[in-house]
Amino acid sequence: MRAALAITMTLLFAMLLAPAAAPAAGLGIPKGTPTLFSLNAERGTLTPTGEKGRFVLTLRRLDRRGVWFTDRPARQSGTVTPGVLFSSWKTLGFTADPPNAVVNVTGGREGADTIALELGAPRYDARTRAVRFSATTLRSLSAGLAHHGPKLDRALPRRFGQASVFIDDGQYDGPIGTGGGCQVGEIVLFVNNRLPTNVQAADGSTLSMDQYAALFSIYGMTFGTAPEGAFRLPKLTAPAGMTYGLCLYGPYPAGPADGPNGDCSTGELDLFAAQPASNWTARRDAVSPAPGLTWYQCTGGRTGTNQYECTMGQLTPFALSPLGVGYVPAAGQTFAIWQDPALYALVGQTFGSDGRSWFALPTLAGPAAGTTYGFCTDGVFPSFD
Repeated sequence: MRAALAITMTLLFAMLLAPAAAPAAGLGIPKGTPTLFSLNAERGTLTPTGEKGRFVLTLRRLDRRGVWFTDRPARQSGTVTPGVLFSSWKTLGFTADPPNAVVNVTGGREGADTIALELGAPRYDARTRAVRFSATTLRSLSAGLAHHGPKLDRALPRRFGQASVFIDDGQYDGPIGTGGGCQVGEIVLFVNNRLPTNVQAADGSTLSMDQYAALFSIYGMTFGTAPEGAFRLPKLTAPAGMTYGLCLYGPYPAGPADGPNGDCSTGELDLFAAQPASNWTARRDAVSPAPGLTWYQCTGGRTGTNQYECTMGQLTPFALSPLGVGYVPAAGQTFAIWQDPALYALVGQTFGSDGRSWFALPTLAGPAAGTTYGFCTDGVFPSFD
């Protein structure tokens, strides 16, 4: 089975080193293209359920980033965090059509180191970077993993060490890569003035009605006149050292609670120009940065460790305690630069630092009584254009 793994890894590194075509809409993962994902884990278990061919696959201490790649119509590749991959399971088509996967145990015993599985919906714990799947053994594979077929093993040890998992044939139809994404037109607050891909500064600039038709249908001409064929974005003044941005693409903010725009973390507050899904409640007591925008609170969404990974450097208010996974209160805490270099790269010395050993987060009060601004310190590192 090691020969099949070598083929997969050769293809993976060739794709990573090859010149990449431009990703769709700057979102990283190409839209509508079969995509294979690779993740590494420190250890895992494969536990029989008692039904023939059915198991529970658990992978622990996943690497903080996995790899995605395509081979047609052009070679493209990039990285994705486990939380973003698993929170995008439905968007990738894996809920309707469970994916094929190959699990390979590094240095495993010949004849018991590689198995093919069909994976059910993931249950991911972002705090421990562990994921659990229901799984069914396979004897044949989808095209992207077919080269493993002749040398598949029938079983793995119940407990195993370092392993890689290859998940095949995802095709996404919407934005991936911002910790669960954002809804079109949603206003988000980020540290400093560099905004992630898919987020436009709320600076009063104009956009094309045709190019951003969904966004225009929400905002219209609410925020002022614009040249013919264009509309104007709100112009918002953010707290010192921060920038308000506006989500350009994503689920449309309307519809049932079980739709993609209703998939939120219970207790979070977000700023919209239109009513989101039915499980969002307007918070009229919350101070809005501009007329025409209203804070809404998610009242029936994800809880506990079943939440999306947040985007590092984003600030989000919460009405419940504890805050969402990956957030700490925006209360001026200090961090060691050597322990959090990625966070320091985003925050810098904006809110205090000696430039050598420590830096500080901002202090920011929530927009309404009983709310607390959370600062995402442990999540997806934002991608930038």
